[in-house]
Amino acid sequence: MIKLDLLKKIKINLSKAKFDEASLVKIEKLLLAEHQINPEISKQDIIELLSFLKTDWQMYKPILLNWNVQSFLFGNRKYKIYSRLIETKRVEELGRFFTTHFSQNIEIAVKNLMRKNEWGQLLDLKNNYPYLLGSFDLEMELEKMLEDIFYNVQRKNAPSNFKENYSTKEGFFLFLFKLNAEYKVEIDDLYDKIQIQLENDLPKQTKKYFSEVKSASLFSDSNASSKSSKAIFIILSALVISLSILMYVKSLKFFIVHFIFVFFFSLAEKRSDYLKEEMIYFDESISLRQFRLRKTINHVAILFFAAFILSIPFALLRYLIIYIL
Repeated sequence: MIKLDLLKKIKINLSKAKFDEASLVKIEKLLLAEHQINPEISKQDIIELLSFLKTDWQMYKPILLNWNVQSFLFGNRKYKIYSRLIETKRVEELGRFFTTHFSQNIEIAVKNLMRKNEWGQLLDLKNNYPYLLGSFDLEMELEKMLEDIFYNVQRKNAPSNFKENYSTKEGFFLFLFKLNAEYKVEIDDLYDKIQIQLENDLPKQTKKYFSEVKSASLFSDSNASSKSSKAIFIILSALVISLSILMYVKSLKFFIVHFIFVFFFSLAEKRSDYLKEEMIYFDESISLRQFRLRKTINHVAILFFAAFILSIPFALLRYLIIYIL
């Protein structure tokens, strides 16, 4: 177990420290002094931390300094669900590394996210940081939670303050399904059992709880996502066409130069090694078709407006020349 958070206690900035031989000697002295003040810090923790910094720090530094990894393991930053990240092929190796050295951090972090109903963040971790969740048996924990809901439905119980309970959150059921599509059978079974119970006389509180669980178990946002995607696509398409017509009417040369810029931007993007290595965020909460539509919208918008901005100096130069002449 590597306790990198010990460095905070001696005011060492993890992202700025070089951890060369001289600095490691200094860090060791500071940690041993902290150990004298705080007996909860064991010498074994200090030895393991120093050993890691000497041997493996450089290899795992890029991952451990990643904003979201820091947020998840140490809770020192606000997690960014929609961040773009570099795809890694070291998933298995990183899984073993985090399981060996950070299993306690992972267990605490996952249970904390579940308690706070941060299902969107858990879904992001599953999709983009699978190596962080390897040491935690998510399915076992989720099975227990699902069993509790079945128990409440069978016994006609409503948890106290059920509006904050995971069982009334659409994100919980969506996460279950995205983790393993076979959960859909259990979710459908739960829906049917609630439907039967709602046909009986129930206390007002229980009936309201069952209705909210039933609604959450549908976990369908495809219609809203589809409508928003189409609306954005129509607006951007209309804007592109309108500006294109305006350029064509006002200046054929401006129109031609603009689309030359678009063409070269498109080629540059396709041939860029950097962009090939980037992974565009996909949280699986919408269909792949809708995601591709949004990605296309972004692609067209970036190409069109970037080229439009670069075309403006050409138009200004042209009118300046005409004005001078």
